[in-house]
Amino acid sequence: MHPLCDNVYDYSSQKGFSAKSYRGFVYAGSQKARHAYDIFRKKAKSSILLYLLMSVVALVAFIHIGAYSIRYSKLEGHVGSSIEDSYTAVYSTVVSLEPLCSKSLNMSSNGKSGPSIKISDAYINQIISALKYINSKEAIPDGGDMVELGNIARTYQKAFDIYYQLVICQYDSATRTRMEDQLFQLEKKLYPWIINGPMYHSAVESLLKSKGRGIVMTTGSKYALVAQHSITMLNFIGNQLPIEIIYCGEDDLGQKERDALTSLHRVTLVDMQSVLGLKKCSKGWENKPLAVLASSFQQVILMDTDALFFQHPETLFETKAYKETGALFFRDRTLGFGTYGRGPGLTDLINTLAEPFKENLIFNTSRVMAKVSSDELDSGVVVWDKTRSMPAILLTCALNSMPYMDLIYSKTYGMHLLFKSNTR
Repeated sequence: MHPLCDNVYDYSSQKGFSAKSYRGFVYAGSQKARHAYDIFRKKAKSSILLYLLMSVVALVAFIHIGAYSIRYSKLEGHVGSSIEDSYTAVYSTVVSLEPLCSKSLNMSSNGKSGPSIKISDAYINQIISALKYINSKEAIPDGGDMVELGNIARTYQKAFDIYYQLVICQYDSATRTRMEDQLFQLEKKLYPWIINGPMYHSAVESLLKSKGRGIVMTTGSKYALVAQHSITMLNFIGNQLPIEIIYCGEDDLGQKERDALTSLHRVTLVDMQSVLGLKKCSKGWENKPLAVLASSFQQVILMDTDALFFQHPETLFETKAYKETGALFFRDRTLGFGTYGRGPGLTDLINTLAEPFKENLIFNTSRVMAKVSSDELDSGVVVWDKTRSMPAILLTCALNSMPYMDLIYSKTYGMHLLFKSNTR
């Protein structure tokens, strides 16, 4: 049973609907999920800034897009690993879903045969109109207007949710064509690296082509030896997951180091500059979220090259937290608030953006906001399920890029906080 077509929730029937994940409230089939929806609707009214907030600060790490919605809906299941590598072939692999889609979804298909979607035409047209308005502007807001960026990102999320359903449920119509046209236009402006490369034409295509589970590391020549050590340790403890080493351009990882790494068991090298069509490569933390996009895995354990496991890394996928949310994080060390100058800038940023959400449980229990620690979570090991997180992953990448990176990194310890804030 595919979660996409299981009791798809009708957005348009609820007023005040805001900041919902496509894995939680769109597919809110359980009573618990519906109850959670009611709670969040009361707490997240006028949530213009919520989606952006989830993508900026560490304290919101656990409530970013998919995180809080999956936590309450407790839905499991992913796009099946049987999905082929060809985008065209995707449609043939979901034929078995047609009866389920037809049974549980009921949007008009304009007289054509095939499954229907339980999202009103009026709501879809509303999102398409919003996309058209955004696309009519010459450029996406720069780093000086993070609120507007949040508005645009939330509109993109809603459009992505709808389009993903249309693709999975094989809904072929003029509505899908119009949604696709406007969504792809916005992707080109907002997340250009997803379509610049030779492999993908859209974020949905990237998601559908990903499959299986695996480990991802980023490294250049400088830390290649450290990566070899970590991989050797993984093999020693019996790791069975494939490993992808992500680098950015030939200048990043020399031929000698590439040869050494590929000689190791289960290791594949991926040049994300080629995969994503990046014009310029970075050599630091910024590569980490892009590495998740560039990887071929659907479920990713992203680990630093100096992280060492003492048990099989596959056990992370079996943890209760990951199964419920589609992501898993570890707390950072506790340093006094203000250590190395970290903490105050982050709280100032959050207090500006999070005014409507200060009663949120996670907001109030954050170690940073309570001034107990200068850091919230660590990014040395992060587990991410792309099927529940794609819009969040994309926004994380954007905020780790110019023109937003300078502002974010001036307020936080850069990737150390930002990556975890979106992870789902």
